[in-house]
Amino acid sequence: MVLLLLLAVLPLTAEARKSVLLVFDEDKEFPGLAVVNGSLREAFRSELGADVEFYSESMNLSQFPETGYDGVFYDHLRRKYAGTRLDLIVAVMGPSLDFLLRHGEALFPGIPIVFCGADLSDLEGKTLRANVTGALVKRTFAPTLDIALQLQPDIRSVFVVGGTSSFDRQMQSIARRDFKPFESRVVITYLTTLPMDDLLKAVSSLPPNSAVLYLTLFTDGGGLAFVPHEALSLITAAANAPVYVSLDQYVGRGAVGGHVYSLDAHGRHAAEVGLRILGGEAPETISVVEPADHRNVFDWRQLRRWGLDERRLPAGSIVSFRTPSAWDVYKWYVAGGATLLVVQSTLIIRLLASRAQRRRAQRSLAERLRFETLLSEVSAEFLTLPASAVDDRIERMLQRVVETLDFDRVALAERQGGTNTMHVTHSWTRAGVAPVPMVFEDEALPWLG
Repeated sequence: MVLLLLLAVLPLTAEARKSVLLVFDEDKEFPGLAVVNGSLREAFRSELGADVEFYSESMNLSQFPETGYDGVFYDHLRRKYAGTRLDLIVAVMGPSLDFLLRHGEALFPGIPIVFCGADLSDLEGKTLRANVTGALVKRTFAPTLDIALQLQPDIRSVFVVGGTSSFDRQMQSIARRDFKPFESRVVITYLTTLPMDDLLKAVSSLPPNSAVLYLTLFTDGGGLAFVPHEALSLITAAANAPVYVSLDQYVGRGAVGGHVYSLDAHGRHAAEVGLRILGGEAPETISVVEPADHRNVFDWRQLRRWGLDERRLPAGSIVSFRTPSAWDVYKWYVAGGATLLVVQSTLIIRLLASRAQRRRAQRSLAERLRFETLLSEVSAEFLTLPASAVDDRIERMLQRVVETLDFDRVALAERQGGTNTMHVTHSWTRAGVAPVPMVFEDEALPWLG
């Protein structure tokens, strides 16, 4: 019974697992394609978990531009996937979509195809079959040039840099269309057919008041293949003018930045379309989408390098790679230390004040105790004192009062009957201090009531 149950469950589990083939026009390890690859896989797995299996193929068109390569790649796929059941194919970039529009039905009859990385120009003159839908990317270069003119109002010359591959030329065609309205404001020169060494020399000696707009460079004028990101790094290192870009993956490689589109977000939009199909929706019921995945992103280091005023950037711009100032790094430590210092200082001041108050109280108490002790001793002496020794003992008592209470002089006086005149009967004065007058009026002295 258990064996029969397992045999019944296994086909259901295999049926539930989805198989997705990703087809790239170039090496999927290229930085931009790697981002799309990662975002596609992450988005599928976030919904399907372990119930999805990926296959991937790279056409490597910049390395194999020969006319007959199309048939070679076709035979490769036919043999490799002859016995494989696929649920979905994702065509990454326009050339991959072109290939699948030509050969998809022969290779993978009826399998839904979702494309991404293609723009409207890739679809011109082509008919999408019912099983084909996807996400368009809106490639636009005019906003980046407009931003460059805001940051550098004195620009006179703009140099557009690109390569010679079919994709490079397609980007240049879009750029020429976008830059037409600017031709009355600046001189636009296209550096798109030079070998890399000559290109680097050209951008290193541009005239004053220049800017560079980098498109893509898969192949240079000498026929050498490049990773566009690496080509950009060479160009920004050599250029004597700011370099602007329109792809978020290029920011951080020496370019100032620009109005860029996000490959990560674009890949996720394509995955959303694919998940709808895997969830049971028919491809023909899902319209092709063109999401707005552009942002204004800039490299703070390059703004500083070229002396460009950050306040001229469009509102809402993202400035990356900002080097924090010492205050940014340590401000919480400084604030915490200052707070601790204030609290500590307050406590110390309060402790000192409390100690001073306690000392004053102790001194007052000690003085009072000495005075009371003195009165007690004097009173005791006078109780048993003979009359003949009173005057002498009074003067000795006055001396003790002066010394105990730290006075300069002290005297006993009596009022003459019916008058305000006071006569001193006994006194004691420290050496060097004038004695109390023997006769004085009582108004001359302060009285304690």
